[in-house]
Amino acid sequence: MQAAEQERKNGNHGNPAWTKGVSQNPKGKESKAARLARREAIIAAWCEPHGGVATLKPAELELVRQAAELSMCRPRNVVERVRYANTISRIMTQVGLAAGFTGRRRPRSQPQPASPFDALLGRRERA
Repeated sequence: MQAAEQERKNGNHGNPAWTKGVSQNPKGKESKAARLARREAIIAAWCEPHGGVATLKPAELELVRQAAELSMCRPRNVVERVRYANTISRIMTQVGLAAGFTGRRRPRSQPQPASPFDALLGRRERA
């Protein structure tokens, strides 16, 4: 009795533009085929700079699939967002796609030629 009175008093809860019995998601849930196609497109985009998906071993491909699935998930909070990003980064490093994934690669240090002043300062020459 009290709930009915409160409902009449407060009206509908939520958006007043919503109509009762009509879905607010007309497309519905994403189909499994569409999700798999989206996952495969992500994997292809990640692997394309490294020669494509064909260059990956089966175990590496499975790891990349897991990373792609994680990238498609919606994290509930900031902590999950950081965990997902770190996990994806670790997977990419294991597979060897990290350089293409982050776009940052450390250049190898070039040996410096010996300076004539090194002998005067008592430094050893580099081999």
